Amino acid sequence: KEKWDVHIIIVHRPLEAWFPSMYAEYRIRGMYNKQNKHWLHYTSEDPKPKEETLPEWFDMVWPKIDDVEADPIGTIKWYEELFGSQAIHLQEMFIPNQPDITVRFVCDALSEISEVPRACEHVKRRAQKTLSRNSAAILPLNEDLVILKVSNKMFGGKTKHAYPEEIKHEWFKRNNLTYEYSERCHNYERHEATLLFRELLSSKNLTFEKDLPSVCLNEEQINMLANRTFYTDKMMSLNPRSYDDIIHSIKNNYKFCNVDAEKVMVMFKDWFKSGNFIEYCGWNNPFATEDSSK
Repeated sequence: KEKWDVHIIIVHRPLEAWFPSMYAEYRIRGMYNKQNKHWLHYTSEDPKPKEETLPEWFDMVWPKIDDVEADPIGTIKWYEELFGSQAIHLQEMFIPNQPDITVRFVCDALSEISEVPRACEHVKRRAQKTLSRNSAAILPLNEDLVILKVSNKMFGGKTKHAYPEEIKHEWFKRNNLTYEYSERCHNYERHEATLLFRELLSSKNLTFEKDLPSVCLNEEQINMLANRTFYTDKMMSLNPRSYDDIIHSIKNNYKFCNVDAEKVMVMFKDWFKSGNFIEYCGWNNPFATEDSSK
């Protein structure tokens, strides 16, 4: 019988490295419809806006992390039992100052195949295009948190659709507004408002990371993430890091933080109260909370 020469390539990406990516993917589902390529509105019901900060989302997902991440060590053991340890080849997803895993695999691991040179050039070009595209399309995750916070504050933590019809109609009539027009409420669509707010920060040379209040993982969350990362690093990484290095990496990476939207909303209250953001459904509308005009 002909025998197959089986090789299993397992790519290691530290949990600490891809955890923020999981959060970004969660948030984008509440901001953007990938099927019709439309940015969602303030009060979109399906899917509902994902307004949790990363620390809040951490507490939501961590109890189910085994379902989300599965067990990478168990995966390796399963393949070792099936094909033998000699068939297992571990690779790092990212190596400092080296190309990504696709380029390294095609250009290096498959270098003996005659068609590889052309394939190698192709994946190099594609990797560069992807890098450029990702750099140019930074998701407005923090801006969106602020915009949603302001919008929710205007409506007392509820959407305008949550109030009885007779109350809304009475107020619109009293203020010579039509119900149909009230549905427009904001001068700008949600995504448009996030970009406008981004422009405002840019004009003032302000960045979320350096200049604005933030909320980050607490010590308990950092230690839970570091412990699991350290364990899988030790078993899978070609260059395992010390526990202290992992802790340092998490604490010094803004990807594990978000803007403190409540505080930033107060910092820019005058801008939000101006015509830049709010029209007839303004800061002092009847749906606002009592302290929203302070």
